[in-house]
Amino acid sequence: MNLKKESGADIDGSEHYHTEKDQIPSLLTVILDTNPRAWAALSRTLPQDKAVANILAFLNIHLSYSSLHQVAVIASHPTCAKWLYPSPPPPPGSDVEMRDGPPSSRKADTANKYDIFSQVEIAVISSLRRLNEASTSEDLGSTNTQMSGALTLALAHTNKANTLLLANMGGADSGGASGGGTGRGNSGMAMHALNARILIISVSDASPSQYIATMNSVFAASHAKVSIDVLALRGDTACSRPPPATTVAPAFTNSSNGVPAAVEAASGRTTFLQQAADITGGTYLSVPNAVDAAGLLSFLMFGFADSETRRGLIPPTQDSVDFRAACFCHRRVIATGFVCSICLSIFCSIPAEKAADISPGNAVECLTCGSNLVLGFYGDKPAVIPRRKRKRKRGVNGVGREESGSLAGTPRPGQ
Repeated sequence: MNLKKESGADIDGSEHYHTEKDQIPSLLTVILDTNPRAWAALSRTLPQDKAVANILAFLNIHLSYSSLHQVAVIASHPTCAKWLYPSPPPPPGSDVEMRDGPPSSRKADTANKYDIFSQVEIAVISSLRRLNEASTSEDLGSTNTQMSGALTLALAHTNKANTLLLANMGGADSGGASGGGTGRGNSGMAMHALNARILIISVSDASPSQYIATMNSVFAASHAKVSIDVLALRGDTACSRPPPATTVAPAFTNSSNGVPAAVEAASGRTTFLQQAADITGGTYLSVPNAVDAAGLLSFLMFGFADSETRRGLIPPTQDSVDFRAACFCHRRVIATGFVCSICLSIFCSIPAEKAADISPGNAVECLTCGSNLVLGFYGDKPAVIPRRKRKRKRGVNGVGREESGSLAGTPRPGQ
């Protein structure tokens, strides 16, 4: 809790302190990638239980700053996105836990621990254990997770926490969730109601099939001034050198394998998460595969500090951002594609029935909105217009000069 020193002292010589009344509550939402296959690959250097222990220590640090700070933990699993903390309410009709019996051994072990620390630790560990035990063979074979669903849950929880805070402060009518203290609400209370941020701990690949849902969540977070920080624990070896920029052509094209000949479809490991951090003003940090449990806490503490601490630090930056997009037709990550001028859908190739005839003037139907798009002159050489020569006027003593934009000539000496 932030304390401010008062002038003067008590009778016994002790100094007075009081709480800052204008302190802004902070909400940290951690999205943990729980892909079993990815964690099995990291088990030698960074087991999942050791990583969770470091994440819990990082959450305790955030909670210890102020009693107004809040945390939330969401698991991004291959087939679903589930809450780890706060625990979801039990379904109606389920058995109610009896609290008049003797305390369990776990509660006895945490008797000397801060109450909120114990609640977060017990809820996260128990929920994660149940999630791992319920994993199926389909989960073990998947290489990605439901990151878009986890982002949706995080934004919904942020908006709910901000609404409840505004209602308690008497400003529920001012509306709108905002984070970072820089929102553009209608009142100052809505702008500074909640300082929210999202931290994604990723260990698996990005799913091109979730491109639309993921980017919708990213733009919603940017509009709400909620920064998205990303910690990639598997590095960026698959896409360490992305293309300099994404090129989008104005029409469709043809290729032998259904993919533009310029760039074949490729899947980036953390392509969309790089864009999420760049769009929302967050921090993207990629660590090597050899990071151990001790190094993980250092990365979390020094790379993803709260917004107040970041003002006095120089956060890590990206030398380049992978801005590739996923096509709407095959869900492939591409660097060169073709966009519909009506709905802005991106495609990597034209429909199969139109592939035989792509001459200019033929209409192609958009697979998303159904609009008839006229093929442009994609692939043709641009027309080169010769430069027009300037006329030369004959001047004094037969010396010519180029015609300038002014009607008056250059004055001679002595005039």
